[in-house]
Parts: sequence; C-alpha cells; structure tokens
Amino acid sequence: KTKFHKILSSKEVVYFKNKKDLLKKINFYNVNKDKRIKIAKNGYQKYHKFMNNMIISKYIMSCVKLDKSKNPFWHNII
Repeated sequence: KTKFHKILSSKEVVYFKNKKDLLKKINFYNVNKDKRIKIAKNGYQKYHKFMNNMIISKYIMSCVKLDKSKNPFWHNII
C-alpha cells in the first residue's frame, strides 16, 4: 500500500505481511543483532542519500515552479 518497496529494498528495511509475520520478524531480529544493524544502516544511508533536506527542499520548490531542478527518482512512485 505504501509503495516503499519501490524505494527501499529488503536489504534496507524489513517488510511484514501481517501481525503474525511482524511478531516473527521482531523475534528474529531481536536475536540477530548484526543483521538488524546492517539493514538499519543500509536503510539510513540510502534514505539520507536520496531524501535529504536539500533534495526535498528543491523538490518542493520545483513543485511550486520556483526551481527548474530535475525531479528525484522517487517523484513518480507516489
């Protein structure tokens, strides 16, 4: 529903299907600290590379026709 899978891969965020799947993954990553940290780090790095304050500000400015910058890759996903 959120279409985050088009922006962040399963190497950058943990997705779940339902409550049961969520609980299973919480228990798994609670025990597997290294995997949890690696996914979190990957997600943090990608998010901040493509969605930092300057990129978002330029995007907003282009939406209101105050900047002619190229749209970020995630523009057409939503």
